[in-house]
Parts: sequence; structure tokens; C-alpha cells
Amino acid sequence: MNEFLTWDYLGTFGGASLAVTLLTQAVKGYLKDVDPKIIALCWAILIMLGAEFITSVGTSTVSGVLMAAMNALLVAGASVGLFETAKSVANREGI
Repeated sequence: MNEFLTWDYLGTFGGASLAVTLLTQAVKGYLKDVDPKIIALCWAILIMLGAEFITSVGTSTVSGVLMAAMNALLVAGASVGLFETAKSVANREGI
């Protein structure tokens, strides 16, 4: 196994959510004045549009790009929700 993340995997809901969550957590400490939800949305848009263009080389359509943008909203929401849930559980457990 040479690759943990591939563009095909990043094009899925689970793969994109994982990548957005990890990248947002890695970058938010450097961008303290920016809301992490905005950071997550930016990463989600970049990843979903990147996956669309790279996996559909030469065959991308307007509807495919619009669908990738709408899916980016879902991925960003899932990423933010995942982090907020983990944070509330950690606070409740005293971790």
C-alpha cells in the first residue's frame, strides 16, 4: 500500500471529510483571526473541486462542478460537526 489518500478517495464523502477535518485542525492555529468554519469550507471547496477536475480530466461539466461545490458544503458541515462533537465529548469526559 503506497498511498493512504488518493484523488478517487478524496472524491468520496468520507475521504473528503477526513482530509478537511485534518487540514482545518492543522491550519487553524496559524489563522487565529479566521473562523474555523470558514477554513473548513475553503478546504472542502478546494478538495472537492480538485477531485472533480483531476478524476474527470477533460470530461468535467458545469453540472459536475456545481455538484462538487454543493458536496463541498456537505463535507464542510460534516467536518465541523465531527470536530464539535468530539470537542463536547472530550469536555464532558474531562479529557
